[in-house]
Amino acid sequence: MAGPLSREMMKKPGMRRGVHLAIGLVAFCCYAYLGHLLQDIPQGTLAFGLLAVFVGSMLPDLLEPPTSSRHRGFFHSKKMLKGTGILFVGAVFLWLLPEIPSKTVPFVLSALALGYLLHLAADSVTPRGLPR
Repeated sequence: MAGPLSREMMKKPGMRRGVHLAIGLVAFCCYAYLGHLLQDIPQGTLAFGLLAVFVGSMLPDLLEPPTSSRHRGFFHSKKMLKGTGILFVGAVFLWLLPEIPSKTVPFVLSALALGYLLHLAADSVTPRGLPR
């Protein structure tokens, strides 16, 4: 027997847009601070990275809107979580390589992957979780 509270909970999405953006912002600040300890990050690169983490934090819900019946399909799956994690590690590795002359592209790519990764990680702890 479902009470009014459970019906109300089913109507609301597990994670709100603002929560995803806040998680992305806090994580990016930590990431940028740690990255800056390892090597200098130009301000323009930081700005692009911040934009990228915001896009990454919203991208899963742009690809599969929460209002759609297809929400939490492939782009919200554990496979995507794993793939995005691999992309993040690879981009960070490229960014840290001294042989790479321009650090902007790997840093921005890693920020995009960080936002996407954390969106999926946050969704994974909701009651609905992530599909395989």
